[in-house]
Amino acid sequence: MSSLFKAIQSECSAHLAAQEFFSDSEASTPKPITILTEQLRDIESQIDLAVGKIGLCCLVITPGAVEASENSKLTWDRIGITVVTYEQPHLNDRGIGAATVAESIAWHLHHFKLTVASVLVHTGIELVPDEEYLIYNTNFTTRGGINAAPTRT
Repeated sequence: MSSLFKAIQSECSAHLAAQEFFSDSEASTPKPITILTEQLRDIESQIDLAVGKIGLCCLVITPGAVEASENSKLTWDRIGITVVTYEQPHLNDRGIGAATVAESIAWHLHHFKLTVASVLVHTGIELVPDEEYLIYNTNFTTRGGINAAPTRT
């Protein structure tokens, strides 16, 4: 593991992509919802491209520390993670909107057991004002202390 935060981000992204709601694998003509991670270069172009396909995409933001304990060894009490849903309603031909996608994200990631940390706890969904997209943030935090030093691998 090179980074605890990147590992959490990757696990969340993979878990969402594996769900039927996002993969749409059982449809006769699947239209999966793209799950991006902030690790990609030129993320704005990637969002535009993904939304241009079916009118929707999700972005798993790199987590950030919310609280740390005052121990001799750094321990993150809570790590926050946000999954952003982008929609352009005039391009969306899925029959589901950004609010429903945000709700599904909350459903699938609430109490999701991470291999690198404890579980995720859903903390809210919020509409984000934007002129280009309809955007919802689905927010989570880890439960329990986590300590892991980054490595260079």
